[in-house]
Amino acid sequence: MTMSLTVLTLLFFASSDDVQGGLEKSLAKRRQYMWGPTKTEFYDYLIKAEKAGLMSGARGNSFSWTLVQTLRDDDVKWNAGLSLATLSYLWPRSQEALEDELRVGDAQSIRYAGEVLRWKSERPSPLLLSRTVEEMRDDSGLGLHVYDMMWNSRSSAKYLQEWYPVARPYVLREITDGDCQSRPLAAAIAGFAGDSEAAEQIVETLVVHLKDNDHWGDAQMAVPALYRLGRSGIPHLSKYANSKDRQQRILVNLILERIENPSLKWFESSVAIHGVDFRISETTHESILASFEEAIEQWGCNEK
Repeated sequence: MTMSLTVLTLLFFASSDDVQGGLEKSLAKRRQYMWGPTKTEFYDYLIKAEKAGLMSGARGNSFSWTLVQTLRDDDVKWNAGLSLATLSYLWPRSQEALEDELRVGDAQSIRYAGEVLRWKSERPSPLLLSRTVEEMRDDSGLGLHVYDMMWNSRSSAKYLQEWYPVARPYVLREITDGDCQSRPLAAAIAGFAGDSEAAEQIVETLVVHLKDNDHWGDAQMAVPALYRLGRSGIPHLSKYANSKDRQQRILVNLILERIENPSLKWFESSVAIHGVDFRISETTHESILASFEEAIEQWGCNEK
């Protein structure tokens, strides 16, 4: 099993030159980013398979169906990373097998197959979108490294935000059916998309994260998402303008003020924000204008 940071790096180093250079050359380019020993029995098997012509043409398609199963959680060490790199190398012959793995695989292989498909596909399939939404959920119970857990949910959210026009029904359903981690992320995606038709659902999901609480990064995510919702969010946000929670009250009024006056600078605001710090960094006061990637950087079901 490999970490998701390694997954992205392996995919990044895939190129059209790999086919001309052969699998061995392709894997060598990725070697420093892969976990485990340099050479294994499985590595030797893959190299021999290519030399035997099992990865060429239609045979490459058939070989992908066998190889994709080794993405699953099993007793063989280090094979998932090699399989991932090889399936990326075999693209687009591996596409059909990877899509099917989203349907029949286990938690690990679904994750890895999804990573390849998100990186390589010109347009996501309905199943890929559905699985990507699920990847935003809290998976702390799977025994993964904390970076792997958070990287996975955020990278999935970024993908869905980029593909929001086609991902919309899956994202909106997650706001209702998701868990503590995926519901606010889904609402933030829809908010950044300015989905006015879902304004009430978005506001009611995110406004609670403007309160003073013990969670890292929730206000940093909620504030710019609610601001990007624009004027359609005003009637729903206005209900909280006199909230008993001081932080929620201040941030709601700050958002409302900026929606009405988008050219206003942070130092020109009439809303006193003393003691409320939702900045993305120590030097960035305009967190209300944060990008989606910046806004979700600290979000998770973790507490301070």
